[in-house]
Amino acid sequence: MKRIQGENPNLKDLCLPFTQFCKLNKIETVMRIWIGPFTSFGYGYFDEMPAAYVLKYFDVETTLEFIAMRLWTWKEGTEYIWANLNEAIKHPAILKIEVVKVVRKNGKIHVTVKDEKGERTEVYDKLIVTTPLDLFAQIADADEEEKDLFFKIVHEKYISMACRPLKGQNPPSTPTSSTT
Repeated sequence: MKRIQGENPNLKDLCLPFTQFCKLNKIETVMRIWIGPFTSFGYGYFDEMPAAYVLKYFDVETTLEFIAMRLWTWKEGTEYIWANLNEAIKHPAILKIEVVKVVRKNGKIHVTVKDEKGERTEVYDKLIVTTPLDLFAQIADADEEEKDLFFKIVHEKYISMACRPLKGQNPPSTPTSSTT
């Protein structure tokens, strides 16, 4: 694969906050369609997020589903799904456990965990990291190169909530910036 270097001036608009991008391109209506799911799912606010970031999540099919209000929700929450899935798989995930330490040695992964039964070390062949890597580096035997890379990661903090406006009052069409 050939690497393409340089700058494409035609793509600079995608670096603008999504609200500015929509105004510039006269497509403000899409903000009304996407604001609910985008912000409530914790992706951020349109006046803060670059247009490229917002657009990567929305294709035509997803947009049509939002317009038709065919959104997936789960009465028992998503944790219920994972608990049931765990019962059906050959190697279930261990739930409600704290990982205290991870050490890689002799081709094996030694994971010290803590739960209501106490602390113990378990040995595995493979390691799948699903925690933020900078947090992983605090409990694992990460080498200096890994730590250097992991601590370069910048996280976007967000709060996700659902609310219902009072009867007769409509929520603002464009959210204000987050204070967190």
